[in-house]
Amino acid sequence: MEKRYLVMVAESNEFTTKGKRYEIVEETRNYYVINGDGGHELSYSKTPDDEGLSYATWFVIEEDRGLTNVTVLKDEVLGVEREYRSVSRKAAVGERIKIVLHLPLNKYNVGDVLTVESAVGYGGVRGYVVSSEYDQGIGDNEYVVLEPTDIVRVDGTRYRMVERAAAEGERIIVLNPGTSVHRTGDVLTITEVNEHNSQQTRKAGNVFCGWLYEREYRVLESVSQQRPLKSDQPDPTEEAAELLVLQRQIDKLTGRLTDAETKLSEAETKLDEAGAQLDGLTGTVAKLTARLCGKSAEMTAKADDRDGIVERAKADVAELECTEHYDRSGGVSYWPRGCEKRGYGAVHEVEYVINREKRTVVALVKYIGGGPVNYRGKAKTAPGDCFNVWIGKAIALRRALRLPIPSEYVNAPQPTVPRVGDVVTFPVDDCDGWYGKVTYEVTSLDEGDNLRILTSVRGDSVGNMANGGDLRKGFDILVFYDDSRDGAVSE
Repeated sequence: MEKRYLVMVAESNEFTTKGKRYEIVEETRNYYVINGDGGHELSYSKTPDDEGLSYATWFVIEEDRGLTNVTVLKDEVLGVEREYRSVSRKAAVGERIKIVLHLPLNKYNVGDVLTVESAVGYGGVRGYVVSSEYDQGIGDNEYVVLEPTDIVRVDGTRYRMVERAAAEGERIIVLNPGTSVHRTGDVLTITEVNEHNSQQTRKAGNVFCGWLYEREYRVLESVSQQRPLKSDQPDPTEEAAELLVLQRQIDKLTGRLTDAETKLSEAETKLDEAGAQLDGLTGTVAKLTARLCGKSAEMTAKADDRDGIVERAKADVAELECTEHYDRSGGVSYWPRGCEKRGYGAVHEVEYVINREKRTVVALVKYIGGGPVNYRGKAKTAPGDCFNVWIGKAIALRRALRLPIPSEYVNAPQPTVPRVGDVVTFPVDDCDGWYGKVTYEVTSLDEGDNLRILTSVRGDSVGNMANGGDLRKGFDILVFYDDSRDGAVSE
């Protein structure tokens, strides 16, 4: 059984791609069904709907049954699908062409069907044409002309248009109506033949429709699907054109292959010389790789541990800020806003004073509405440790409320893997002393201008970008200053 395809000729959208062929997986009397790019089942009307849309708005039909030069398009005059044969010749103005060769910088693609607006070249000289769809010259070797055949498709069935008198019960298609009663493209069934004038027939279902002369229509004869007619066979001239294009491509590839073989021979000689050196380096590389993998895994594990501690600190602060705490021994009596949900009156709110330069966080528990401070707690980052505002808030608030401080807050591992938003610097031992006095915000991990200067000795470079290299490879030379990533350093 032959396969049929809808070829997308309109611009791409979220469901279909321009130039792509989609097999018709189901066909009914009124619809074609295909599977779109995402596997979605899409159906398209064979005839225009209320908005004038049909499958022909976006697609043309192609078949896959050995008739490589057959293209199915809507006949603009008859309004039905018609088969066109591909012929390699110069196109005339108004003819349809099909792209068979794509060159660099061309706007059109192989398979595009265009209409010729103007043509250049004559006297057997190859020239070019310009389509109404693209304001660009199309070389005569880039297309084939689509010549209409006498095969049309009505309701999914192939018919041959035959010039003869129709018999009763046969279907016809109107080509040149002699009256306004009939329209070009009307498909009718003959119900009566005029005995006095055998050239006249009549349309079914309408007594007053008038008579049709033989010159006004063609008889629709069904075409066998198993025995293609001679006119459906590939055109020898088209095959010759395709072979010529293929031969030119083969010649170019042969030249490239010869050049490649010469270069390959030279490379093989150099490869033999490098082989001995490579053997010696292989063992060294293997050892270094093992060490690097071990170090990378260790640093990643530490980074994951610190991230987990930071997340627990955030959750701890959020819970403490809305949970009451009452010490009957005369200690802290803390009634935050969240206690209202449990039937208590809210008295306190928490305010934080963050000093990133001194690397401190102070938690102030005071009366709602700007009253005096009842309780105070402070957290300060140890020398050499990385500042984190979330761990600082958790420690400061727990100290204010006289609550124990988890050891993981105090002994959290230091960051080893940079992330976007971190504040870093370079160690004095590895770089000039000037670098040790400058801090940067990481804006990207990719190589390039990925560090934004936050502080500078002279003060004239703040806000400028610097190239920190590939931070995924060079993170072991960084000194982490602040990994809060709360957006405050960018404000």
